[in-house]
Amino acid sequence: MLKIFCSEFEVQGEDLQKLLESSEWPFKNALIEGLAFLEKDNDDVRDEVLQHRSRYIEHDVCWQKLELKWTCVPMMNSALGLKQFFKDALFAAGLFQRWGREIWGADPAMAVESFLHANRILNECRGSVNFNQLIDDEKIISEGRRQSAKKGGKAKAEHYIPVKKEVIRLLLKNVPSDGGWQKRIVAARAIEQELMNFVTEMKHQNSGLDLNVDELIETVVRWGREDSEVRAAYEATVRVKVGKKLA
Repeated sequence: MLKIFCSEFEVQGEDLQKLLESSEWPFKNALIEGLAFLEKDNDDVRDEVLQHRSRYIEHDVCWQKLELKWTCVPMMNSALGLKQFFKDALFAAGLFQRWGREIWGADPAMAVESFLHANRILNECRGSVNFNQLIDDEKIISEGRRQSAKKGGKAKAEHYIPVKKEVIRLLLKNVPSDGGWQKRIVAARAIEQELMNFVTEMKHQNSGLDLNVDELIETVVRWGREDSEVRAAYEATVRVKVGKKLA
């Protein structure tokens, strides 16, 4: 039974190392170094166990102190970052595994409990690697989608450029000689028919032009607010009364 627990622990440690090595984490080498705590004769783990044994002669008391400390330490230090969490967690796993081996002859039930702690921690570490890798992958996918949407939006906007230029041309061409358009909406309605003919012709030439001819007036008025060049044409041709903003 002892060999089974030890073998399972070694397999889990090897799987965790492979998982870390295949990950894209920039600090994975630091995490891999922490796997040294899982080795049978790790000096740091051995010293920690010896210190507790020297303080607490009875093995059940010693186990209670070790279990309490190394269950809490990874959680308390988790705020320091993932690297620190892994370091503490791997140390705890190595410590619980060592304690299980040492106490097996005196108290097999306690040893099994310690082995289970060690394996649980390694499973949690593997889960953390997988989970964070999924998050990193999702970030890459999301960024790709965002860039694609940005490029798509830019490409779509380029289709509108000839139409906006035609709006500007028609506003300047048809501006009333008595001082300009009374309102934006009046100007948009005045150029609607000519603009509709232009857009219809453009759609024959450019299938990417997604512009509803039934909403031309609303579109022209909106461009007058949002597009700097169309807005400038409006400001040059629409009459503005003193004390009032451009309507």
